[in-house]
Amino acid sequence: MAIDFENASATKDNTDLPNFQVGLEILDLGRVQSCPLEEMITTHNFASGSPAYCNQAAKRFLFGKTNTVQKKDMITQIESYIPKGRDITLVGHDIRHDLMALDNLEWTFKKSVVAALDT
Repeated sequence: MAIDFENASATKDNTDLPNFQVGLEILDLGRVQSCPLEEMITTHNFASGSPAYCNQAAKRFLFGKTNTVQKKDMITQIESYIPKGRDITLVGHDIRHDLMALDNLEWTFKKSVVAALDT
């Protein structure tokens, strides 16, 4: 699973409208034999914050629809796309910021992560 937070430091902001977003790209190798190649990779984008920020984030995401999500619901949205009971490899650019953001959002799938790769 590739993950990329934009404005990751805002995830520790305790206000109602911290401006941040996260993009996910999931390559599900568990579906290799059961689906066409073009369906093995899915992309998702979630934005949290002011309406102006979320609208701008949606305009910049070219691979689907951006979902506007409140900060308190962000981790639930992310986790809804992660297959339960599966090992996960996280891939990111300067991934320490993404891991910090996940910690700030109190992620629960941490034990499923078997590796974190930094591009």
